[in-house]
Amino acid sequence: MCARLTTMAHRLAPASTSGMARLRFSFVARQATVDPAGDESGGAPPIASDERELVATVALWLLSALLALPVAMGGVAKLTGEQQMVDLFTDIGAGQWLRPLVGVLEIAGAVGLVVPRVAGLAAGGLILLMLGAVVTNLVVLGTSPVLPLVFMALAVVVAVRRRVQATSRRTG
Repeated sequence: MCARLTTMAHRLAPASTSGMARLRFSFVARQATVDPAGDESGGAPPIASDERELVATVALWLLSALLALPVAMGGVAKLTGEQQMVDLFTDIGAGQWLRPLVGVLEIAGAVGLVVPRVAGLAAGGLILLMLGAVVTNLVVLGTSPVLPLVFMALAVVVAVRRRVQATSRRTG
């Protein structure tokens, strides 16, 4: 629609019109939109669905990266045996065997978040992992579960959006 209005504006603008007047006429023509009933409105043209999809995809990638980075860092800390993590898993009382297992699962989830084919599955795995962290924080450690709850909420958003994208690709 915008391209047609611009083309019409250039055809309608007289050749003798100064450059500034032609530019203003072209700008006004680009701003005008016509609804299906034929009424003109002065608003900006609506964003195309392709543009919305691109914005949603970029936002999803940023959210996935925002979640993957701290989760991966936590996984590396658990695998490398940082003293804080060793002490944390000692306080949990399940044994140190759980620390590297959780570290591997966190790293796998973080890597999976940035691989489109498995991002939804990885987010689902992180949801379960963070659910375990929330329960452990509340029941075993008696600490605030805010951080795992935030990570879980972000993982839910990623999982749902990836599911929506996968479904929309299949249907058309």
